[in-house]
Amino acid sequence: MSLLGIDVGTTACKSVAFDLAGRPLAAASREYPLLTPAPGRIELNADVVWEAVQATVREVNAAITDPVVAIAVSTQGEAVTPIGPDGAALAPSQVTFDTRAVAQSDRLAEAIGRERLARITGHLPHPMHTIAKIMWWAEHDPQLTARTWKFLCYGDLVSWRLGGEAAIDESMAARTQAFDVEHGRWSAEILAAAGIEADRLATPVPSGTPLGQVDPRLARELGFSGAPLIVAGGLDQSCGAFGAGVRGAGEAMFAIGTTVCLAPVFARRQERLIGSIYPCFPHVVPGQWITLAGNFTGGSLLRWFRDTLGEPEVSRAAASGQDVYDLLTAAAGDEPSPLLILPHFAGSGAPSNDPHSRGAMVGLTFGTTRGQIVRAVLEGVMFEIALNRECLAQSGVELTGVVAVGGGARSDRWLTIVADVLGIPVRRSSHLEAACWGAARLAGEGAGLLPPGVVGVELRETPSFQPDPERSGYYRDRLAVYRELYGALRPLNAAL
Repeated sequence: MSLLGIDVGTTACKSVAFDLAGRPLAAASREYPLLTPAPGRIELNADVVWEAVQATVREVNAAITDPVVAIAVSTQGEAVTPIGPDGAALAPSQVTFDTRAVAQSDRLAEAIGRERLARITGHLPHPMHTIAKIMWWAEHDPQLTARTWKFLCYGDLVSWRLGGEAAIDESMAARTQAFDVEHGRWSAEILAAAGIEADRLATPVPSGTPLGQVDPRLARELGFSGAPLIVAGGLDQSCGAFGAGVRGAGEAMFAIGTTVCLAPVFARRQERLIGSIYPCFPHVVPGQWITLAGNFTGGSLLRWFRDTLGEPEVSRAAASGQDVYDLLTAAAGDEPSPLLILPHFAGSGAPSNDPHSRGAMVGLTFGTTRGQIVRAVLEGVMFEIALNRECLAQSGVELTGVVAVGGGARSDRWLTIVADVLGIPVRRSSHLEAACWGAARLAGEGAGLLPPGVVGVELRETPSFQPDPERSGYYRDRLAVYRELYGALRPLNAAL
């Protein structure tokens, strides 16, 4: 028997089947396009995403001999889709870094109060949160809102379309900013202020809760033997931290995917983080809490370079069979870039949390090379994380090492930059697809095949990357310059 973890990301999805010890048996992935129909609007076509999910599941099932008995979904946060009574998507999904709901987020903060919102939900107000996005639809398209049966995030949507209940796990419910994290239910106060009825949302449940079985006809179409159990999964970063085996005590998961994110885990809610720029909300492990510190670009910025400036590497990859991202990171070279890139291509995450910020590349000359630009992309993403590490330390969260997961963690060069910029050791997880394994573990728990809440162990010894003292010193000086970049460009971006 095997377990299936499905990870629905912002630009791609992946399905991985594992045995009960966590060894991957087969994997498949598909990309899908982000839609940008207007400034500030960043969307996904939910039906395209659903087709991609089904394609990966079919491919995995065709490659394994141990039948899948349980499934759970790891999902991008916040993105939401209005679903009609017939199950059809009524509009494209607003994704995390869609910034159209700034006014709605501000109004919710005025109605409830910033500090009270943080106390109830574990998050400060921000237009990325699901509730602000739903408020935007209610204001700008009331007819669509009236036709909507449920507003579903991607974990809810995929599990429901597979045949399960319309349920949302608590780690994802927290990311809507309508969930009372202490009492484990939708906040009547917030929903009333937002003008949204609770029955328009999925039912909150703990991660690992059984939700039903895959619809038998769909199970046959997807190549399952029988009808596997569907289990509530979690937010991708929470599933990743669980799958990577992060236990706390100075260690954090560092996910390098479409976005990048530090994720420390705690044994209890951290009062010192309430009302800070860092959220604190329920983890997928019962009784544990998690915070996130990251930004909205990571692999997505490298993908932008690939699609916009990377034709030589794309052509070489197609001709040689090499991975295009391996070619791009190889072009980055070993020496620090003379350029600075502000990676705010979709606004900024922590610590500035400015949806109006824009990206920039500084220091260009006629001598600038493609490799220097790629290197600056990787460094710019990491300078943002270095600022977050400083801010976390000021909040009492000291990090002494990170466990790297995600597609970017395959790159020795990127992990070397991570170690040098952060100045702490970086360990590559043996579960690079940690979010899928975290979801699959939850599926195993829900099916009674694995003990609940037990953090997994590494499959094998994996490389660790130690900071180089000389390069770390250089990057500390460089960070002092980078720290001024956002503030210097802020008035210029506001004038654009």
